[in-house]
Amino acid sequence: MTKATLADWLDDLAARHGEREALVDGARRWTYAELAVTTERIARGLVTVGVGKETRIGILLPNRAEWLVTAFAGFRLGALVVALNTFSPAPELRRSLVHADVQLLVVQPRFLGHDYLARLGEMSPALPGDGGPLFVPEVPALRRIFMVDDLERLAGAGESVPLEVVRALQSEVAPAELATVFFTSGTTAAPKAPLHDHAALVHQAGVLAEAFGYTPDDRWWAALPLFFTGGFVTGALATLAAGATIVLQAGPDPDAALDLIQHERPTILIGSNLVPALLEHPRLAGTPVAFRKGMAGNTPIIAKFCPADHLCVGTYGMSETATCVTSTRATDPVAVRRGSNGRPLTGVVLRVVDPASGEPAPSGVDGEILVRGPSLMRS
Repeated sequence: MTKATLADWLDDLAARHGEREALVDGARRWTYAELAVTTERIARGLVTVGVGKETRIGILLPNRAEWLVTAFAGFRLGALVVALNTFSPAPELRRSLVHADVQLLVVQPRFLGHDYLARLGEMSPALPGDGGPLFVPEVPALRRIFMVDDLERLAGAGESVPLEVVRALQSEVAPAELATVFFTSGTTAAPKAPLHDHAALVHQAGVLAEAFGYTPDDRWWAALPLFFTGGFVTGALATLAAGATIVLQAGPDPDAALDLIQHERPTILIGSNLVPALLEHPRLAGTPVAFRKGMAGNTPIIAKFCPADHLCVGTYGMSETATCVTSTRATDPVAVRRGSNGRPLTGVVLRVVDPASGEPAPSGVDGEILVRGPSLMRS
């Protein structure tokens, strides 16, 4: 299992892929080297407001570069990054902030039909505050809220912090320390908040990139929200692990998606609710589509959206295991990739047991799936 922190891993990627394109957000672009430097700048700014090891940083943003920049800046300092669902109504958002003890929140004021400042105001009339320290009983751990557009100002304040301070703090972060909180979808109960450490996420990124057959020439269409583990781990981290490019799409606009697909030529497709709408869009027939890799290779929709010789794989996983625990491989025969959810990934042990007795379930009999492996959540 890989033993590295996410910040050290990013620095290693920058050393290996320096001038390759890492991140695209509209007209804004970053190479791997530029992405590493940008996260250091934001980390210096975060130091000025007291962020350090175990500080809980909440990110309430759509898919934009600042999501990843803030996360990796926090990882450099040993902070715990809390991914917040931008679809959450005020009561659920408050529950997430309180449950995760979020101390610093980075938020975009509005996006599409969502007014996040109004949602904060529903929690307490003292929110969102004026940028200074907060002491609000309704969210008792929360001390500061930064608008996303304030990050550059924060980075400017961080120019007074020697870079060596950030690097010294980064050197004190261990791979076994916690890195992220991602809330589950809450389909059958209240959302849970699995915790994952640095080593688990770095390991998972490399394993997935290899299983999915990613190369530095690939480009991920990042329409799946980064606040889901699927977006952050199978999408962003696995793409970076291959030295490939993340192409961000913020919202569910089919026309904007087709423009992006045409101009940026992404090759990686990972679950997006936009795909059914795109399949029915009159512009699709005239839009060159380059998708060949990704997930859901054993579903009918991929056959409609990708060429016959695509390398998409079938997978199985969950938030608690930092996404996939099984996968077919991009190198598997077509019949295998289209007819299976795959076999265990490196280091994963799976058992199917009778839930009452705990004994192995016979072949063909339903049972409970037990998982052990390096990407399992921390208790």
